[in-house]
Amino acid sequence: QFVLSDYTGLSSSSDNCLGAVLIEQTPISGTIINGNLTTSITLTATDIIGNFSTCQFDLISIDSISPVIISCANDTTKIADSNCVYLLEDFSSHLTLSDNCQNTFIFSQNPPIGSSLSVGTTTQIHIIASDSTGNSDSCSFTITVTDQTAPDFNCPQNPNVPLDSNCRYIIPDYQQLLSPIDNCDTNFSFTQSIPSGDTLVGIGTQQSIILTATDIYNNINSCSFTITLTDTTSPTITCPGDQTIDLDINCLYIVPDLTIQTTSNDFCDPFPVITQNIPPGSTTGGTNILYLTSTDASGNTNTCTINLFPNDTVPPIITCTDSISSCNPLILYTNPSATDDCSLVNITQTDSTGLTSGSTFPTGMTVITYTAEDEIGNTANCDIYIDIYEPVVIDAGPDLTIEEGESIIIDATVTNGTNINWTPNFNMDNPYTEDPTVNPTFSTMYYLEAESPDGCLGIDSVIVFVTQVNELIINNIITPNGDGKNETWNINKPRSLSGCPVSIYNRWGKIVWQSYSYNNDWDGTNNSGEPLPDGTYFYTINCNGNDFKGSVILMR
Repeated sequence: QFVLSDYTGLSSSSDNCLGAVLIEQTPISGTIINGNLTTSITLTATDIIGNFSTCQFDLISIDSISPVIISCANDTTKIADSNCVYLLEDFSSHLTLSDNCQNTFIFSQNPPIGSSLSVGTTTQIHIIASDSTGNSDSCSFTITVTDQTAPDFNCPQNPNVPLDSNCRYIIPDYQQLLSPIDNCDTNFSFTQSIPSGDTLVGIGTQQSIILTATDIYNNINSCSFTITLTDTTSPTITCPGDQTIDLDINCLYIVPDLTIQTTSNDFCDPFPVITQNIPPGSTTGGTNILYLTSTDASGNTNTCTINLFPNDTVPPIITCTDSISSCNPLILYTNPSATDDCSLVNITQTDSTGLTSGSTFPTGMTVITYTAEDEIGNTANCDIYIDIYEPVVIDAGPDLTIEEGESIIIDATVTNGTNINWTPNFNMDNPYTEDPTVNPTFSTMYYLEAESPDGCLGIDSVIVFVTQVNELIINNIITPNGDGKNETWNINKPRSLSGCPVSIYNRWGKIVWQSYSYNNDWDGTNNSGEPLPDGTYFYTINCNGNDFKGSVILMR
């Protein structure tokens, strides 16, 4: 604490008029200031009239009293770590201090915290405690570093140890086996109660062993354990070769005793026991794997195998489906079946075609081969002959377009096909040729079918589009003189008149020619085929309620 003095006497004052001047202080003298603070002091001068003036100054209170270390850390001994050093700790918490103003301090330590101190050294540690104003006190103590860590290793937990090929066990060097270590001494001493290289014999023999390690600081680690000698080596076994055995009338055979033909050796047991998994004298059939096992007195085993083959020389019987001839290349057939006198049969396809039932076969003959094999390896084959006929190739040509009343030739091609037939065959000159002439009255799809010499059918189609003529145009002149022009009386839609009476009259009104299926075929003759004289003739056409009348000039 700091008690304020009376600072009024340190000031001076003057006034323009006579009279006493009163000087006062704020805070007043005797006021207690706590802690390191800066305090503002105000002095006020007042004249007798009451006029006043002030001035200020700062009063800085500081702590100049050092803290006191009541007790320092004690001299101590520390144990070296796994790296054979001691890392210096922070010992400030071991000090007891007092101070007039505070209870927290700033510490420094020499050597610094974290410094490495070596085993066998004694080091003086100097600590300084400072308050926030910089006042300080110090003390010292010593640290001695020692090694109290024994060499490190772990003894085996009473292990069973295997005998070698001579049925003995040689004591190992456990220092090399366990690799003990020490934090400070790389050349510590290591001993074992039974020297390495000593030999132990006898299955089940037990031996106690004591291991001891001592470093230069006389730190000692020791342990003991007991080893038990065991035989873990399997005997060797040699089987006879595979056996072929005659079958009886039931396709069975008796398993022979093959243990007497099997040899076995063991390091520790001169008479290992040999057994076989199918007992001698058993009756069985088919191919079997026989396991022969050798077991020594310690229960170690070893196994070899041989195959028992029945003496079966009869091949299986395999049956394939009949040969197939087809126009359709997509072929489905029944897979072969097989039987055997003694065993199951495995059927596989053995040709290289890659084709099976459900495949699309190429044109011509393909041979599919299947093989049946019994468990002994006897085989039998059968073949399926698949003949795909050459197809009929038909091209009816591109679609065509004509005007009503016109004719056109369909240009089709047929390969490997005969018995050509077009449908429908109306308005067609010859439905049995590749290139018929057609004159349909409306758009029509024509189908061309043909059959190959093998009976395979082919079909294609073509559409003849007919452009309809809406107006009936009737020619009014006919000149049947053989020049190829106007040889017949021409109507642009003769087909539309099918079933309608068409009549030709002379000038006296007598019918000289008549037709109910006119097809532009009147050539100036009467119904008897006799030529009519030149002149003007008249016609009438009655069709579906429509009457057409007019004249036509016949002129040769």
